[in-house]
Amino acid sequence: DHKLTSVVPIRKQTRAARDDTPSVYFDVPVDQIKTVVYRDLVKQDTEGIYSFMEFPDGYSDQFYEQLVSEHVVINQKTNLPKWEKMEGHERNEVLDCVVYNYAMAYIAGLDTLIDEDWDALAEDQRRQIQSRNNSNSMMMARQNRRRTVSQGLS
Repeated sequence: DHKLTSVVPIRKQTRAARDDTPSVYFDVPVDQIKTVVYRDLVKQDTEGIYSFMEFPDGYSDQFYEQLVSEHVVINQKTNLPKWEKMEGHERNEVLDCVVYNYAMAYIAGLDTLIDEDWDALAEDQRRQIQSRNNSNSMMMARQNRRRTVSQGLS
């Protein structure tokens, strides 16, 4: 077992990969993940399909422009496909973030979860939030008592 600390694309050995810090590095197949992301973005019928992308309302047009800012071209020298920014698209940070989040989710095993697992995670998160809120309320009550006592003594 290892503690996941980071996911980095490895194209060549970096300074971080050479130092003595114990780390786990994963080769992130960026181009393959971009292909999967674009495939999942165009799915129309999501009934019974677990691999698709859905975003909440309210994201700006710029978010979606960055998400679809690249396309596949065939490298003339190697005759292999490669991803490039489309003309007129200067930024692609959203696509990069989606790609690395996808990689992290895969490494963490989130792709193997079924509905019941997601429900259990949601319930656990709800309990943690409730517990945190209860702790905060108790701490505030103690602070208010201290203030009351100290104000009464002055």
